[in-house]
Amino acid sequence: MIPVGSTVLVDPLGGQYFRLATSRAIFVDCKYKPYGGEPLNEYLRRMNLFGGFYSVCGNYGYKSMNSESIINIALKERIDFVLLEKSAVPSRSFRDFSILSETSKFILLKRDFN
Repeated sequence: MIPVGSTVLVDPLGGQYFRLATSRAIFVDCKYKPYGGEPLNEYLRRMNLFGGFYSVCGNYGYKSMNSESIINIALKERIDFVLLEKSAVPSRSFRDFSILSETSKFILLKRDFN
């Protein structure tokens, strides 16, 4: 369903489970922080998009964002797929994304490349 080489945006607090289950790259998570250099700079840049490490990993940044804000980041960062909790979705309108799959708790969106 999600091709190799795709990037997926998921909740950074639970991202490691998604990564393990799918063997796909996730945009940012709270478990695997690089030790230094350019990888650390890129990691921190991505975390800052969601309010910084302590906001994201402290259950404030990503969890407090609405789906529109998350979609805007996904578009800017050219992310292929977004996994959202339904509780974060006030409407079913996802600019430049379409619903690929849905469960009672989650919606998986795929970027439209028209």
